[in-house]
Amino acid sequence: MTEDINEWSEVLELAANSFSTPFYFLRLPVYTRRVARLKAEVVAHLHGCALKQWYSYKTLPVPHFALSANKESELGVEVTSDFELSAVLAARVASKDILINGPCKHLWLPRNLPRLTVAFDSLFEVQELAPVSRALGWNVGLRLSLSNQRDPDDERYPAQFGMVEEDIRRAVATLNASGNPPTFVHFHLRANVALQTLEAAASEAANIVNSLGSQLCIRAVNFGGGLPEPNVWTNGCELAKEVTFSRYGQTVAACRALFPTAEEVWLENGRALVGPAGALVLTVGDIKEIEGYRVLICDGGRTNNALESDWGTHIVRPLGIGPAPTTPTIVCGPSCMPYDWIYRGELSSAIERGTKIAYFNAGSYHIPWETRFSRGLCSVILQDMTGAFGCIRQKESVDHWINSWTPQESFQCD
Repeated sequence: MTEDINEWSEVLELAANSFSTPFYFLRLPVYTRRVARLKAEVVAHLHGCALKQWYSYKTLPVPHFALSANKESELGVEVTSDFELSAVLAARVASKDILINGPCKHLWLPRNLPRLTVAFDSLFEVQELAPVSRALGWNVGLRLSLSNQRDPDDERYPAQFGMVEEDIRRAVATLNASGNPPTFVHFHLRANVALQTLEAAASEAANIVNSLGSQLCIRAVNFGGGLPEPNVWTNGCELAKEVTFSRYGQTVAACRALFPTAEEVWLENGRALVGPAGALVLTVGDIKEIEGYRVLICDGGRTNNALESDWGTHIVRPLGIGPAPTTPTIVCGPSCMPYDWIYRGELSSAIERGTKIAYFNAGSYHIPWETRFSRGLCSVILQDMTGAFGCIRQKESVDHWINSWTPQESFQCD
C-alpha cells in the first residue's frame, strides 16, 4: 500500500462512525498526489517533450473525480461509450478535453459535437466518420493492432482492438484525402504491463508509423495505460515495485524517441493512479471456525467488486482495535455463492462481531464492476481536497430497484 495505512485507518474510522456499511471511501487528495508524482517522474525524462495525461473514466466512473482531474490536475478525460460521454459532459468537462476510445464508436458518437479527440479503432470507423470529423474539427488518430496485444487470459488469441498495418495504410490515405489527417497514433496492451512488453510494442508501432514517411506525420503518441497498481503480484513479485513511476518514465521517454515527429506523449493510466485512492469498508456480521480458519462473514464482499478480487492481493485491516496475535482468516461476503470471499491470510484474532474492516486499494474497477447480486449497490463516500467527506451516492434502496422495472400490469405482449 503506497499511502500510509495508519493515516488511512484514522480517516476510515471516522467515516465508519458516520455512515452505515458497506461503503466505498474515495480520497481525491490521494489521487491528485499520485497524478502529480507520475507527471513529475515522466516529465523528468522527456527532456522538453510535452506530456498529456488522460483520466480513464471507465476505471473509476465517478463524475467528481473526472471533473477534479480535468479542472485541478489539467487532465483530459478518456471515454469509451455514449454512456460515459454523456456522464462526462454532464460533469461540465468541455468536448475539447475529451478523448473518445474503443471500438464501434461510429454507432453512437454524436455527429454534432465539435472539437473532440477521436482514436479510430477500425478502417470502417474511418470511412464512416472521416467527413464529419473534418466538419466538426475533431483531432483524429489511429489505434494500432500489435502482435503482443494478446488476450491476457489466453495468449493464443489476439485482442480485438485497433487496425493491422494494411488497414492503417488505407486509413491514413482516407483521412489525408478528407483534409483531416491523423495527428496521433495509439496503442494499449492490457493492465499491468511489464516495461519490456511496452518497449517491444512501441518498437513495432514505430516501424509501422515510420514506414509511412511523410504520409503520416504524427504530433503525439498515445501509449495508453497498463501501469500496475501496488497490489498486483506476478510470479511471486509485486509488479509495481519493479515498474516504479521513475522507471516507467524512463521507458516512456525511450519509446517516444522512436517516433521522430512526436512532440507530445499521451498517457491514459487508470488503476495505478486511482487504485490506492479507494477502500471498501465492511462490518463483520458473524464469525465461524472451520477447518483451522477463522471465517468472517461480512455485510459486503465479492459482489461489491466482482472480477477485481481475482486481479490482485489486497490489504485488509480491522479498524478501531489494538494489537493482537494474528490467526489464519478468511473474509467472506454475505451472498450464497462459495466464491464470495475477498481475503485469505492472517488477521487479528481480536476481530469480533461488529468490527469494521477495510479492504484497501479499492479505487480501480471496483465501483464499475459492482453487482446487484441479491443486494443493491452500496453507498460511496468522497473525501474532497479540503479533507472533508460526505456521501455522493446513497445505498441503493429496494424501492429504487423495484421501480426501475416496468410494472407488470402495464406490460403488454403482442
